[in-house]
Amino acid sequence: ANANVRIENSNYLYDMLTDTGGNFSVSSVFAGTYEVGAGKWGYVTNCFSQYLDSTSTELLIGLDSGWYDDFTFNFGWTVASTANAGVWVRGKPNGTFYNSIPANPGNDVAADCFDMAFITGNTGVDYFDDDVDDGTTILTSPVFNLIAYTDPYMSYYRWFFNAGNGSPNDTLIISLYNGLTTVSVETVSAAGAGNSSWVANSLRIADFITPTATMQMIVTASDMPASGHLVEAGFDKFWITDNGVPPIVGFTASAVSVCVYDSSILGSGTIQFTDSSTGANSYQWIFSGGSSATDTLPSVVVTYYNAGTYNVKLTVTNSFGSVTLVKNNYVTVYGIPVADFSMNADTVCTTEAVQFS
Repeated sequence: ANANVRIENSNYLYDMLTDTGGNFSVSSVFAGTYEVGAGKWGYVTNCFSQYLDSTSTELLIGLDSGWYDDFTFNFGWTVASTANAGVWVRGKPNGTFYNSIPANPGNDVAADCFDMAFITGNTGVDYFDDDVDDGTTILTSPVFNLIAYTDPYMSYYRWFFNAGNGSPNDTLIISLYNGLTTVSVETVSAAGAGNSSWVANSLRIADFITPTATMQMIVTASDMPASGHLVEAGFDKFWITDNGVPPIVGFTASAVSVCVYDSSILGSGTIQFTDSSTGANSYQWIFSGGSSATDTLPSVVVTYYNAGTYNVKLTVTNSFGSVTLVKNNYVTVYGIPVADFSMNADTVCTTEAVQFS
C-alpha cells in the first residue's frame, strides 16, 4: 500500500502512488519501451524495462522487504545546513568540471534504478556556481529498524571533490546513529582514493555501532569557512543486507565501436566484454544485436553482423543479492566502408588538372 510507482521514457513520465490494496492505474499510455519502477521505504526498489501501449492491461511489480534507497523516489531524507550554498538536494546530477576534473557528478550510479542521487548543489554550469560554501550540509535518512537482522551490513556509493586555494582540507563524513550514539564509519578528504568519481563502500555495522530499532545514516559535507576551497559531494544507492553485501557490478569492453563482421577481414565486428565486478559468483549478460544474445561466463566474445547502436546488460549475483548494470547505446557498429571516387574528366591534355573526389 502507498508505494511509489514511476513509468518513464525519454518522452513521457507517469508518477503515482498505489492504493491501500497495492493497485495503481494509468488512464492512457503512449506506445513505447519504458523504465518501470516501484518502491517504498522499508522495501527494495524494483525496476525493469517494459514495452507498454494502450492495450496493456496488467503490470505486476514485486517488492522485497529491506532498507534501500537509490533516490528514485522521495522517501523523506532530511537536510540541515549552515553552508551559504551547495546544500544537499535530490535530483538528476548536473555535471561540472574544474580544469577538466569532474567536480559535481554528471550522472548517478549506473547500477541502480533511474537517474537520481543526492548531490551538494545542482545548479549552474561552472564548478564555483553551487558548491558547498562556508559551512556544512547534513543529509539524514529516515529511521530504519535492524533488530530483525542477524548481522547487518551497509553499502553505499559516495562522491567527493575538493580543490581550490592552498591545501584543501575539507571532508565528507559518513556516520551512523542508533538512537543513543553517533559514530563515523568513513571520512573522505582531499586525498581520498577515487575522488571525483562514484566510489562504492560496504561495512559490517556491528564493527562500528550496536544495531538497534532506531538507526539513521548521516552524510555530512563540509567547507572550512573563508577557505576559498571548492567542495562537491554525492550520495547514492544506500542498502542494508544481512550477513554480507551484494556484489558490485562492472564490466569493460575491448572496443565500443567496430565495423560489422566481414569474413574477409580478420577480427571484424568482434568485441570482448570482460566482467570487472567484485563479490560476484554468477553472471547473466544480455547483448542486443550480438551473435550471443545471452551468456553466463565472466568474459564473453560477441560478434555483430548488423550496423546499429546496441545496449549491453550485465546482472551479477551472490548469496546476498543481485545487481544489474545497463550501458545504453554502448556499442556502435558501422557498415563496411565501400571505396569509391569520381573525377571531373577522364581525358585531358598534358598539364591540365583533373579533380578527384
